[in-house]
Amino acid sequence: MTDLKEYIIQECHKRFLTRKLHPTPQTDITPLINHLTHLLNQWIRKTHPYYTPTNQTTQTKQKLMKEIWRKIEKQGEISIDEIAETITKIYEENIKPQIKTKLKTQGITILKEYEEINTLLKSKLRYKALKILSKNWTSVKQLSEKLNCREEVIRRFLSELRKLNIITEKAQISNKGRPIKVYKLTTPIIIIDLRRIPQHSLPENPNHSGHS
Repeated sequence: MTDLKEYIIQECHKRFLTRKLHPTPQTDITPLINHLTHLLNQWIRKTHPYYTPTNQTTQTKQKLMKEIWRKIEKQGEISIDEIAETITKIYEENIKPQIKTKLKTQGITILKEYEEINTLLKSKLRYKALKILSKNWTSVKQLSEKLNCREEVIRRFLSELRKLNIITEKAQISNKGRPIKVYKLTTPIIIIDLRRIPQHSLPENPNHSGHS
């Protein structure tokens, strides 16, 4: 999958057939900004098919206009590479966090690292625990009893889920009137984006497997 900077550079070279643009102070660069925003939204749709870029379009155009004019006024020109770097910076600082937050509110978590996937699915026991945690608030003892395993195993798994920020914890009164902690998945929908898992993060041994 092409990263954002590379994608912008490729598309701009196709459109402008040059490595640098030389607009004058009187030039209306609105068409350029509109085109760059279109490219950014197009890339987002390709790389995040589960997300539609809408609310940030106007804000993105304003930021692009400001940053690109600043470079043009300082240098008298702007390179395609600088344009791509500017768009990438705006995406990383402003849009990427919005995508993550928006998906969370929709109940969606995206996994892009093999280690994350392995943490969740390296055993059938963990898979069953995830199914339980996706539906109801559950204590360590309840999970242990339902899965017929030691509480220590459950606690270790829950600790790993907390590190991934996909589990929520709260206090609750048990049937015996004592306060206990219960847990539930922050988002019940987990998407594995295979296109974004780096090759170097995959295990060399094809028979690699883990246990509870």
